[in-house]
Amino acid sequence: MTTVNASLIAISLAGGVAFTAAASAGDMSSANNQLTPKDPQDYSRLDLDGDGYISKREAQTNPSLAEKFETLDSNQDQRVDEGEFARFEAIESGDSDTRIHE
Repeated sequence: MTTVNASLIAISLAGGVAFTAAASAGDMSSANNQLTPKDPQDYSRLDLDGDGYISKREAQTNPSLAEKFETLDSNQDQRVDEGEFARFEAIESGDSDTRIHE
């Protein structure tokens, strides 16, 4: 095995470990960036002003989303992006081991 190949393998493994550690620690912001909504039309319907995010006010049209808004907003920017919404969908449908701790 060449040094380059060994280095690439080590970097790949380290990245996987870092992603797993972040997700396990509850820092889902980087994990959320890789998720997309199952039904983009649901996301678009909630994004009333079309800015690409669901605000706290917009979330009020979905009681379950409104209730979990603070927890879903993993990067605390006062809006739910597509990745955070995809996490919400997975939790609501039971398709994920992701847990929300309130």
